[in-house]
Amino acid sequence: VKCGEYRVPAMSAEPDPGFLGNTTPEQDAARKELAERLSAVLQAPGGQVFLEKFGGLEVAMLRMLRARKFDVSAAVTLVEEILVYR
Repeated sequence: VKCGEYRVPAMSAEPDPGFLGNTTPEQDAARKELAERLSAVLQAPGGQVFLEKFGGLEVAMLRMLRARKFDVSAAVTLVEEILVYR
């Protein structure tokens, strides 16, 4: 979209694919599986801080899954490494 001499990017009301509110059934299943596999780890104080910093359970799980192309095992490893680092 052009506004005078400036180009303004077109805005979409729909979130990007893989983000909260725009996920496929497979992505939802991966998010639930990741949350289940990490449930014990996320109950610890460090896990609660992790969830607060990353925007809550659903947002954090989707973020980790996107970072690993929705590979649940790789996302579990990523979260565990983040928690060890912190």
